[in-house]
Amino acid sequence: MPIGQEKCVDYPGFECAVCGHRRFYRILIQREHQPAYRTAFYGCVGCSAMFTDPYKFTQSVQSAGGKFGSSTYGRSGS
Repeated sequence: MPIGQEKCVDYPGFECAVCGHRRFYRILIQREHQPAYRTAFYGCVGCSAMFTDPYKFTQSVQSAGGKFGSSTYGRSGS
């Protein structure tokens, strides 16, 4: 089954918690002789990180105090 993607604009305040990109897409599964199946998963356009809730994924950026993988992620002073 091929996998496709559907452009999403459900949450305009999206910011990827991994790379900071501003756009995401919904993961689709193309089925033979049937319409595409819309999964519960989304992907970042910039780094292809997968997540299930664009709002919560974006909130993890704000609560972490920095981007994942950056030197500012985690507690300060550690």
